[in-house]
Amino acid sequence: DSAPLVSMGGVDADTNQHWKRFEHVQRMSDGRVVVAVEGELRWFDSNGKYLQTSTRSGDGPGEFRSFGAVHRLAGDSLLVADRMGLRRAVYAPDGALVREWRDETAKLRALGKWTECFSTTLADGSWISCQHDASIPLSATNRPDRFIKEGWTSPGPGLLRQLRRIHVASPDRSAAYPLGVDAGIEQFGFDVGDMTQFVVHPFHWRTITVGGGDPLRVAIATNPQYRIEIWTVNGKLERIIERENGRRAPNDAELADVPAALARALPINDPALTAIMLDKVPTPDSLPAVISMTFGSRGELLVMREGHLPSHTHSVYDVFQPDGRWLGTLRFPGKVYVRELEGDLLTAARLNDDGVMLAEVYALRR
Repeated sequence: DSAPLVSMGGVDADTNQHWKRFEHVQRMSDGRVVVAVEGELRWFDSNGKYLQTSTRSGDGPGEFRSFGAVHRLAGDSLLVADRMGLRRAVYAPDGALVREWRDETAKLRALGKWTECFSTTLADGSWISCQHDASIPLSATNRPDRFIKEGWTSPGPGLLRQLRRIHVASPDRSAAYPLGVDAGIEQFGFDVGDMTQFVVHPFHWRTITVGGGDPLRVAIATNPQYRIEIWTVNGKLERIIERENGRRAPNDAELADVPAALARALPINDPALTAIMLDKVPTPDSLPAVISMTFGSRGELLVMREGHLPSHTHSVYDVFQPDGRWLGTLRFPGKVYVRELEGDLLTAARLNDDGVMLAEVYALRR
């Protein structure tokens, strides 16, 4: 539907709906909605009225500084994990802490040499992260860090995509299964004096990895091509979804988005550094094919392919059935990021005109 059933956020009269961004949103079976904001779980009723906050930001029992995952389990309990997915907790349907636990470092080390990449926890407790893979060849873009001076390492200037192998560690951490390749965040480095400054061009993107559905599956889109691998959680490649002409060249409006977006990518506001960056960082010849992905509860896959740039007026999603067949396209006015599809209800994060992220629930007519 064009209008949401319920919307939360941006309400001046309610301080519990004051946030710029939130990390996750989860709709419960009774219509309540949980919004995860900087380590807090804020609960709202089916009409969007604030009910309670069940945990606050911190380092105490059941407290988190931020959330990497929030999943609704059977019976409306919640499984949450920290940003790295190494500490987890379960909350009862009334928001009370049931238990929390942390991964044993020795168990994880026994499963391989883990390295930095996007990490997350799946609904069954499996953990997605990356390991070094010596079988992946080095290249001009997949280059290792090199020693610069005492305390400094750098992979040097140019386009950088450091490739790692994605693995899924089983819920009991007894095994880890290799999946596809993670290319990290596409970055471009340019030399400034004796150091290399890296920035992310607005046409660059990262590898998108999500899990969901029943039975549980993992989808990987390496970008910039439209090629999505569907894996089981025990390491079997089930299918590959490709879209012909999935990559497209940027139009004039999208090219006009670049200078301001690049300037924001710098860690400091430095006009001289910005001028060097605009001169040295090339514009990619195409946009990323996949911006985000979401699994529906029935195994549908929603693939966002447009809506992230300032000039975009709509968010566009391809929808695939569990067997990989294309169902159609969803178009939302504005910038809408689908977070959950449960039956005929769709939960999303929408950026309003002030750049505030709203949590919204929509009815979906199939």
